[in-house]
Amino acid sequence: MPQRTNDFQALIALIERQLAAEGVVVTESEMLADRLTGERREVDVCIRATINRKPVVFALECRDHKRKADRVWVDGLIGKYRDLPVDAVFAVARAGFSKAAVKAAEAAGIQCLTLEQATAANWHLIAKLPEDVQTVHHMPVVADLCFHLVKGQAPIAEDLPAGKAVLHIAGVPCPLTDVVDDFCGGQQLAQIAFSGDELKGARVFLNAQPGTLLEWPSGERRALESIELLVVFERHSEMTKFERRVYGDTGVAFANKTYTRDGQTAHFTLSMVQQGSEASIGASVRMPDGRTGFVVSPKGSPDGPLEGSG
Repeated sequence: MPQRTNDFQALIALIERQLAAEGVVVTESEMLADRLTGERREVDVCIRATINRKPVVFALECRDHKRKADRVWVDGLIGKYRDLPVDAVFAVARAGFSKAAVKAAEAAGIQCLTLEQATAANWHLIAKLPEDVQTVHHMPVVADLCFHLVKGQAPIAEDLPAGKAVLHIAGVPCPLTDVVDDFCGGQQLAQIAFSGDELKGARVFLNAQPGTLLEWPSGERRALESIELLVVFERHSEMTKFERRVYGDTGVAFANKTYTRDGQTAHFTLSMVQQGSEASIGASVRMPDGRTGFVVSPKGSPDGPLEGSG
């Protein structure tokens, strides 16, 4: 490693101060043994922590040059750490990185930071974000559906296939299937699903705004009070490896997953965010038909034309 400058010494001192309270050991110029050859190689800064009772090792490599770090330096790090016993590598360069260097580092799972970014980061967040997590995918499925009309009206004279029903909300026609799909992908139903993995299903009511009309294929309409749904939860659970990143005062861990059901594959991005003492969990999804959605640790109830209740 190049001779320490005051800036890099300050960075190391900062990391040591931030992590001391977490029971983390920070060591300068530590020698680690290559798993393949047994050769001992120097790591600029070695950070040892315990996450979920599992010991982890982070390596920090520093480059104190006036020019941007190039692909050659990054390739050297990739080769160096291929067989060293570390869980994550952070590359810090005073002048930043070339585009080729960043691309190569990202492909190898190395996070690039300028000296300014590294000194602004809350390094203790790294030690708080888990790497291996049990993820549970909740798939809500509507098993039964019935309509509750505003009192005083004639009942529906025919069986109404849900796929052909239309709701008129504030004068705007909305296919019932779209409304139900939006609710099933919303935060309130997610909150019910997340309340316990042992929960098999729930009966919920979608309360209509005043003036909402239900229309069936014959063109006949009725004023709608609510829709009663029986939703069952299909679940898929497995251990998932998350990638950790630090962005200024925020720590982020994320993973990409795919789930297949009835021959259709949906793509998920799962995230955990730690900012100071505040933490949140989120998931974005891209469905086979191109629709997208996003759920954050569910709180409260959503705003919309139909309000759900348990």
